[in-house]
Amino acid sequence: MKKRFVVAALAALALAWAKPSSADSVTFDTNGLAGAGNVVQAVTFDWGPGNTLLDETNGKIYYQANLGFIGTLSGPVFNGSQTVDANANGSLGAGDYSGFYTAVAVFDVVTAGPGFAVVPGSGAFNIYVDNAAADDLSGTGFGQDANSVLILSGKAFSGGGELFPNPASVPPVGAPVALDQFGANDYAAVKTITTDPAKVSGFDIDVVVTYTNSNFFLTSPTVLLLSNANGNLKLPYGSVNPSALFNADAVSAETVGGANSVGAINGLCVDALGAPLADCRIVAQADANSTFTEVPEPASMTLLGLGLAGVAARRRQKKAQQQA
Repeated sequence: MKKRFVVAALAALALAWAKPSSADSVTFDTNGLAGAGNVVQAVTFDWGPGNTLLDETNGKIYYQANLGFIGTLSGPVFNGSQTVDANANGSLGAGDYSGFYTAVAVFDVVTAGPGFAVVPGSGAFNIYVDNAAADDLSGTGFGQDANSVLILSGKAFSGGGELFPNPASVPPVGAPVALDQFGANDYAAVKTITTDPAKVSGFDIDVVVTYTNSNFFLTSPTVLLLSNANGNLKLPYGSVNPSALFNADAVSAETVGGANSVGAINGLCVDALGAPLADCRIVAQADANSTFTEVPEPASMTLLGLGLAGVAARRRQKKAQQQA
């Protein structure tokens, strides 16, 4: 019997271009005052441990996380530590609030074997600032609401990922464990396969930036690299609660079932007899960060992709020559 494992996504959304050899800093106003506030040179948005969901049946991958801190050339700016100009009136005052940043994304994917590939030009990756942190357990608060401000949007261009199951956790030989091992177990009826400690589960996805809010981004990146920090994909969960819901469109619809909709064994997408399940989903914890790169115009997706692929090929060729 052939068993089909959705590997996941998890990696997936936990997104990005592996680790770029270099990244550009962007000029960023943490108060959203278009240069009149606390202006920093941001080199990374380091997202806290978050959630990913691969819906293999419908060919979708989802990601959501609260910000940990913004890494700048002058030190970290922690989530919620800065007051933002929520009214965009050019000054701080009534109606403004301590800003909490969130990332939320959904992309189309094609799955094959133990991995997946994103569909170029699909979906959305959005960064919001809001008056409160999103709730990881419920999965709410990651999209757009009455208090949120959209500061960046992008679309998937290329990449993919894979997750390596630990054979010791895969039935019928192995034994799955509790899905939620962070604090109290909120999903007592769900068990999960685990990740192979001898292998690095990871992903590689680049996001073409289509919009930046000029009150925050004083210089605009062309490409956002959202990568999984140190290949850190977790099954079971160890640092954050698994989300019950995911955002359907990276905007406002928190209607996609998460950890409570993956079946009896998260990551095992067949029944006891080895037959594929009609609805195959897998959730995982992903600790990601995003960096920025500026690419000269013209920046059409086709030219951008060919250019980046060419750079990668030349680097591989140079490395091979050096090793010869």
